[in-house]
Amino acid sequence: MKRQLPNYTSEYFFEKKNKYALLIPTLNEGERIQSQLKKIKNLAIENVADIFISDSNSTDKSLKYDFLQTCSVRAKLNVLEGRQGSAFIAGINEILNQGYEGIITVDGNDKDSMQSIFEFVKKLDENYDFVQGSRFMKGAKHENTPILRLLAMKTILIPWINILSNYRYTEVASAFRAYSRNLLEKANVLNKNFISYEFLWYMSVFAPKNNFRITEIPTERCYPKTNKIPTKISLSGCFEIILQLFYLSIGKYDK
Repeated sequence: MKRQLPNYTSEYFFEKKNKYALLIPTLNEGERIQSQLKKIKNLAIENVADIFISDSNSTDKSLKYDFLQTCSVRAKLNVLEGRQGSAFIAGINEILNQGYEGIITVDGNDKDSMQSIFEFVKKLDENYDFVQGSRFMKGAKHENTPILRLLAMKTILIPWINILSNYRYTEVASAFRAYSRNLLEKANVLNKNFISYEFLWYMSVFAPKNNFRITEIPTERCYPKTNKIPTKISLSGCFEIILQLFYLSIGKYDK
């Protein structure tokens, strides 16, 4: 059954400048997304990629329009249903409709190395279709990663995806990635029922199985040493991911 696109509204602040877009899904990220957007502004990312915020009904007032404009954000989408997957699909739909040639995605919790965006752009310019940012490959860095999460990634998530895709990833959990327009259209993602993290796993498998050009680049992903870990994944969410991997294995998302 063909899915309906998530219900969302959009507001634009200026015209299209670049051939690539940076898509940031958010939900109540507070000071983290504000810090991240300031880093993006200081790096002048708007010179290589137009910035889209895809917000899932945040209530923390961290994304006021005047602040977004000072950070050179091109557009803010207000996604009225679903979770991270819905925010991705809404953003991808809007960005493809705007005629962009590729999309870089990154979480909005200020854990990733924004300077890596330039390398993603370089790889898209080199005609790669799928670029995975990795905190585990040579030249990369990760700090304060929760030990249980690290073990789950190393012993379950990465091996599972590698087997299904027949590709040797060093990272699959990070949303710090880049996709070509061609890959997203061929994967038919706008017609998939992705609500939470299914989109990430599906694309990691679809790209190599369909002979798209793939590469990884080293990135940094640092969790804070103190305070609450910025994550939306609960214990029940971990079981949900296992179920999603099972569904991926039996081809549920191919329909």
